[in-house]
Amino acid sequence: MNVHLRQGAADDAAAIHALISANVAAGHLLPRTMDDVHAHAERFLVAVHDGRLIGCAELAPLSPAVAEVRSLVVDEAARGHRTGVRLVDALAERARTSGFVTLCAFTHQPSHFLRLGFSIVPHVWVPEKIAHDCVSCSRRAAARERRAAAPHSVAGRSGRTRAGSRVKVADLTITPIGGAVTAPAGFRATGVACGIKKSGLDLALIVSDRDASAAAVFTTNRAQAAPVIVSKAQLAASAGRARAIVINSGCANACTGDAGADTARAMVEATARHAHCANVEVLVASTGVIGVELDCDVVTSGIASAAAALDRDGGPSAARAIMTTDPFPKEAAVEVTAATGAYRIGGIAKGSGMIEPMMATMLGVVTTDAAVAPALLQRALTAAVDVTFNAISVDGECSTNDCVFALAGGASGVQIGDAELPTFIEALRRVCEALAIGIVRGGEGATKLVTVRVTGARSDEDAKRAARAIANSPLVKTAVHGADPNWGRLVAVAGRAGVEFQLERCAIAIGDVELFAHGRPYDDRAPEASRHLQGTDVELHVDLGTGGRVTVRKPVALGQTEWTATRFLSILDLSPAELETCLDLAARFKADRAAGRPHARPLTGRHVALLFEKPSLRTRSTFQIAVRELGGDTIEPPADVALGGRETVEDVARNLERWVHGAVVRTYAHACVERMASAAPRLR
Repeated sequence: MNVHLRQGAADDAAAIHALISANVAAGHLLPRTMDDVHAHAERFLVAVHDGRLIGCAELAPLSPAVAEVRSLVVDEAARGHRTGVRLVDALAERARTSGFVTLCAFTHQPSHFLRLGFSIVPHVWVPEKIAHDCVSCSRRAAARERRAAAPHSVAGRSGRTRAGSRVKVADLTITPIGGAVTAPAGFRATGVACGIKKSGLDLALIVSDRDASAAAVFTTNRAQAAPVIVSKAQLAASAGRARAIVINSGCANACTGDAGADTARAMVEATARHAHCANVEVLVASTGVIGVELDCDVVTSGIASAAAALDRDGGPSAARAIMTTDPFPKEAAVEVTAATGAYRIGGIAKGSGMIEPMMATMLGVVTTDAAVAPALLQRALTAAVDVTFNAISVDGECSTNDCVFALAGGASGVQIGDAELPTFIEALRRVCEALAIGIVRGGEGATKLVTVRVTGARSDEDAKRAARAIANSPLVKTAVHGADPNWGRLVAVAGRAGVEFQLERCAIAIGDVELFAHGRPYDDRAPEASRHLQGTDVELHVDLGTGGRVTVRKPVALGQTEWTATRFLSILDLSPAELETCLDLAARFKADRAAGRPHARPLTGRHVALLFEKPSLRTRSTFQIAVRELGGDTIEPPADVALGGRETVEDVARNLERWVHGAVVRTYAHACVERMASAAPRLR
C-alpha cells in the first residue's frame, strides 16, 4: 500500500474532521469541532493514499517543553499497514526538532503506544495536559469516573526513544545503566566457585552496608524448598529488614527433609557471621537439581570465601553465579531522576525452564539506594512482579524454589512515600521487565520471544486468563513456529478461555497487521503477517471485544515445549515436518557454535552411553562433542562388549537402563537396536 505523509493544510480540515468524527462514536477519540480542526490544520500530519486522506495526527503543544499526540486516527479500511506507526514516528521527529522534551498521549488504547517506546504513567505526571485542556473539558467528570475504574493512560516518550532506552516524562527520567545489584550505592556483591557444581561460579552473596528494608515474593507451589521456608520465617521475624542475601546454584536443596532445613539455617548463620550482621537479617535461596542434599560444609566454606571477595562492582559476577541451565546472565539497572532527587534500582535473575505459572524456577534480587519502608517496598515489589515475572511463560511448569527479593538501603537519601510510590513502581517494573524478558529469551530450547497482548477485557483477571491460555496453547505455538498467520486459532483460544468474549467486536492482529475485526477477516494481509511470524520477536494482539479498558501483556518463549524425549530408531519414524524441524535445529546449533553463541543445555545432569561395534572416528567424535556441549556426559564401554556375545542384547540394554538416560548404538544389524529398545523401554 503506497502511503505518503505530508503536513496538513486548511483544505484538509473537512477530511480530517470526518475521520475524527467517525471514531468518536466508538469511544476512541474526543470530539473536535470543525472550527477547531480548521484552526489547527497545519499542526496535523496527514497520510494520503491514491489522493485520499486515510489518516491523521496532530502535534499539539501543551507547554514549551511538552507536546501531545492528539487525534491519531487511521481509516478502518486502511489499517494494518503501519500507517499509525509512521504518523507517530514522524510527529516524534517533529517534536524533537521543535525543541520539545516530552511527547505524551492520553489514550484508552495504550498498547499501540507501548509498541512505539512509550510507557504507561499516571495522568498527573503530565500536569500541563490537565492545566491546558482537562479543566475545561465537558467530559471531565466522566473521565474521572473511568480513571477510578481503570486509569486513563498517559504514554510518555522523549524524542525517538524505544523500549529500554532513556525515557523522560515531565520531571521524571529513567535511564538504563550497568552494574546490576551493585549499581545502587551501599551494596556489595560477588560470585564464587565453591564446588557445588563441577565447574563455574555457584554461590552469590549480596550485602547492604547499612540496615535495609526487605520484601519478597515466593513460589506458589505447595512443595516448597527449605530455603523458601527459612526465608519466609526470616522476613516475618525481622519485620521486613535484611542486610544480606546468599544464593547457591547447582543444588535446589528441595525435598531433602530435616537435613535440608538444617543446611539452609547453617547458610544463614555463616552469612551473618561473615557479613557482620544479625542472623535474622539474612535471606537464603537455592536453585538446581531437586532431591539432592546440599553439602553443608562446602556451601558454608564458600560463604566465607564470598564474604572476603565482596566488591562494589560485583553485581555481574553474582548474576553469573546463580545460573544453572541459563545460556547467559540476566542483569539490569536504571537511574531515576525525579523531583525528589536521584536514586538507582538494580537487579539480577536466573531461570530458563519451569517458568509458569507464578514465577516457577526463577530467582531474582533487586536492590535500591532509595529509602522505602518495608510495607511500601512489599507493595511495590508485588505490583512489579505481577506484571513481569508472573506474566511470562517458557514451558508451563511450576517449581519449588522461586523467589524474588528486594532490598532498599537508602544510601541516596531519597525518601519514597505514598506520593512517590507510583514513580518507584514504574522504575522497578522496568528493571523486573528487563530481567523477565531475559529469562524468556534464554528459555531452554527457545527459538522465539512471543508477546501476547490482550486488550478489551472486563477485568484484570479476565485479561490474564486469556493471555495465559493463548500463551500456553499448543495450537497457537505450532502456528507461530510454522509462520502460519492462523488468526482462527487465536479466536478459538480466546473464546474458550473462560472469560467474557464478544466475537462480533473481537479483533486479532499479528504484529501490526490486523487480520480479523468487526466480524470479518482480512486474509489478503496474511503474507505480511507471516513475514512477521518468521522473525525471532513476535507479537500477538487479541481484543476480547467487551469494551473493557483492561490490557495485559504476557511474554512467552517458544520452542522448549515442542520437544519431548523420544526414540529415533529409523528415519521412517519421523514425519516430514519432524525431520525438517530436526534439520533446522541442527543447522541453528551449528550456526550458534560457529558464532560462539551459547545455546540450551537440555542434557545437563544426564548420561549417554556410546555403543560402537563398528570402528568409528567421525561419528563417535561428533556424538561425544554434541552430548557434552548440550550439558551431558558420555560413557563408552570397550569395543569387546560384543553385543549378544558374552551377554544377551536384552541383558546389556536392561543394565544400561539402570545407569544412563540414553544410548547411541552403532551396530552391524539393525535388529540389534530394535531388541535393545524393546528390552529397555526407559532407555532413550
